[in-house]
Amino acid sequence: MAMMNPPHPGETIRELCLEPLGLSVTAAAEGLGVTRKTLSELLNGHSGISTEMAVRLSLGFGGSAESWLLQQNLYDLAQTKSKLDKINVKRFAADLEDLYLAEQRLTDVRAGNSKTHTLDEVERNLGLVD
Repeated sequence: MAMMNPPHPGETIRELCLEPLGLSVTAAAEGLGVTRKTLSELLNGHSGISTEMAVRLSLGFGGSAESWLLQQNLYDLAQTKSKLDKINVKRFAADLEDLYLAEQRLTDVRAGNSKTHTLDEVERNLGLVD
């Protein structure tokens, strides 16, 4: 189950990678083959883990590149979900349950088992015809 508010991956890197090894930002950046500024921006939450950085972190500190990217994706997703009230989207498809029930009605109508819906009504509701 995903965390509701995961920490920025930079915080994880600082606490679980640099601090236990006694690495400074400069030393870690040199070891990872990036600039101090690049690593500092990541550690301070001003940038995220790119695919290239994920590979570098994997090679330098262990774990898979995928696990580093997953941390970033979970963080990004949590940040976006916290702003759902600002996202205006028109829904194009019915909920799966509604779609399933509508398909069941269509099946019933096609089989002649429905007395409440016509085939045209159900097909129009499903968006199968104009």
